[in-house]
Amino acid sequence: MHSDLDKLGFGIFQQQHCHENSIAAEKIARVISDSREIYLIQTQVRTFRASITGKLRHQADNRRDLPAVGDWVVFSQADNENAVIEAIVPRRTCLERSAVGKLDVQIIAANVDTAFVVIAADRDFRINRIDRYLALILNGGIDPVVLINKCDLLAEGEWQELEKQIFRRHPAVEVLATSLVTGMGLDQVRQRMKPGQTFCFTGSSGVGKSSLINHFAGHELLATSKVSEVTGRGCHTTTGRHLHQLPDGALLLDTPGMREVAMSDAENGVEATFSQIEALALNCRFSDCTHISEPGCAIVAALESGEIEERTFESYRKLKRESARFEQKLHERHRAEKGFGKMVREVVKMKKQMKGY
Repeated sequence: MHSDLDKLGFGIFQQQHCHENSIAAEKIARVISDSREIYLIQTQVRTFRASITGKLRHQADNRRDLPAVGDWVVFSQADNENAVIEAIVPRRTCLERSAVGKLDVQIIAANVDTAFVVIAADRDFRINRIDRYLALILNGGIDPVVLINKCDLLAEGEWQELEKQIFRRHPAVEVLATSLVTGMGLDQVRQRMKPGQTFCFTGSSGVGKSSLINHFAGHELLATSKVSEVTGRGCHTTTGRHLHQLPDGALLLDTPGMREVAMSDAENGVEATFSQIEALALNCRFSDCTHISEPGCAIVAALESGEIEERTFESYRKLKRESARFEQKLHERHRAEKGFGKMVREVVKMKKQMKGY
């Protein structure tokens, strides 16, 4: 494929798909913005305003089947300004959560290499919330990095204690302490952002994501606002999703702040996040152990010895339950929809037969 697509993050995974399906480079674009199913797509030479075909919309079972920012798509040009998205190139990675207030998924970012989980050291530190972000990120096949931001607001040495808390629960996850005021950790973050790779910053509102993005962009790319003195919460200064190419060639996808991090069907991500617990569970006497009171339970033994903290295990169990419930509800909905469709087809068939009399 063309080197200009490589600069947009077009990698071996996408190249192989296009080669196997005989898709020319001139038909490939990346979604760089999404506003109510009106997309901006970037080709190797220019930007188009794009919509999706009726077929693509009709065949979509849920949001996973529609384009998202970061996706690679196959398009056809309608005129000098507009294009039509005909298909989505399979995603290599995907960050998603359960959609708020509905039984569906919300795609946060597609084809991301690394996701920075930004937390504010002064008010946003909740390790169970970090668990949720990590589970969703790892479930999507993305590398996570936790940023403890605004460390200048803490007394000397306090942020190290927060770092230790994360390390005790997630020893394999990289954690960086940052501050836009003092410059702490910013060079380390920049070193992670390689040209042609895609990154996103995720976290609650008011933790400093937009300010960090502006710093790495070298100018005010996104609007910023202060945290409310009344609620202690940030405002949603970023309301859409956009993919930006930074001066050094890295690709940065900004996302709105999330006050609710609802689990989707992310069982694999939960297991990856709590890999220590999963590894210990293999040593339980019974394969269907519930880790409550069974004899020979390796998890119970680890809790009693202090090898695993009780609150860590409770977070693991809670995310497991939420993920399983979401998956079960999706399954029930699909089964109901399938049954309804069968009923409609039978009614149509019966009406046709009756007309024959």
